[in-house]
Amino acid sequence: MPWNRVDKWMTGGRFPLAGLPYGLYSERISRNYVPVTIPVTGQPTQKKKVMCRSLFPESRVFTSAVASPALGVKKRQQLLAAVDQFEHGRITRRSFVQRASSLVGAGAASALLAACTVTMPEPPTAPEGVGSEGDEEASATGLTTSMVEYGEHDQQTLQGHLALPASGSAPAVLVIQEWWGLNPHIKDVANRVAQAGHVALAPDLYHGEVATEPTEARKLAMALDQATALAELDVAARYLLDLESTKGDQVGIVGFCLGGRIAQAFAAHNPLNAAAVSFYGTPLSDEEAAQVHGALLAIWGAADQAYPLPRTEQLEQALTAAGVPNRRLVYEGAGHSFFNDTRSSYHAEAAQDAWQQSLEWFATYLDT
Repeated sequence: MPWNRVDKWMTGGRFPLAGLPYGLYSERISRNYVPVTIPVTGQPTQKKKVMCRSLFPESRVFTSAVASPALGVKKRQQLLAAVDQFEHGRITRRSFVQRASSLVGAGAASALLAACTVTMPEPPTAPEGVGSEGDEEASATGLTTSMVEYGEHDQQTLQGHLALPASGSAPAVLVIQEWWGLNPHIKDVANRVAQAGHVALAPDLYHGEVATEPTEARKLAMALDQATALAELDVAARYLLDLESTKGDQVGIVGFCLGGRIAQAFAAHNPLNAAAVSFYGTPLSDEEAAQVHGALLAIWGAADQAYPLPRTEQLEQALTAAGVPNRRLVYEGAGHSFFNDTRSSYHAEAAQDAWQQSLEWFATYLDT
């Protein structure tokens, strides 16, 4: 993929892809990882990168978070118990983050989460638009989730993670991945959208590939063509609107990082968009902003080095000049990828408020 094309839609023409801030946080944890071999039941032995209490008690993350005398005996025991429960699958990722954050703060909790997470192999994709009984599951909140085939484009079968609310019909929302791909975090975000009362679909724009390292993610992002991605989202939008569980004749969209840019571009591309939410995505040009359909909420971290505040203000001004309903939210102390609760960049306070603002945006412009 030509550098100029990547530069135009991912970085706004100001600096090369390598200048994006992923490297600012991705290596903070990965430099402490130690490759080990872990047998996975029913799967070939795989090499994983793990750094957790049971394997590396001397790790810097664990030592700083747990072994500090300032933590106190009781809190140390509580944190050790939370780590053990998470390692053995007895509590969810979100529960672990909440417990650990209350004990050692959001930053250390995110580091421990990343250190203690082992990515398991994905289950097979269900055929013909519906999940099989093996894929489909009802969560404790009554959600139904499954991998689905939602159509084709250019002879490519399109797949995604579908999450349906517990009952009734609801407006539909597209959930767009970060540069890592359709990983468990993005699926979890789609589930949260469904829990909030929407039909959610997270399309797999990488068609089965998921990155865990910045170098892999950069290659996948460079290979992604925006026009193709938007065409696939057109198919996804029509699929959602054709579902019996969907209410209304328009969709919403929320995206993060690479997905934030795509969410903006989709709003400028497809009149089916009613409400778009972009988390720290490369801003549209003034010309693109004038083409936006529906309403656009743009969310940023004040400490995000990729997008200085004047650039975010320029987008706001262009949208306002074009008569597009819009809002710009900037969170002090938050950097790039502050919403991702599986990474050290996670900023709990900013993430929680931004999520609430996003749901209110959909309630105002999509649900009515």
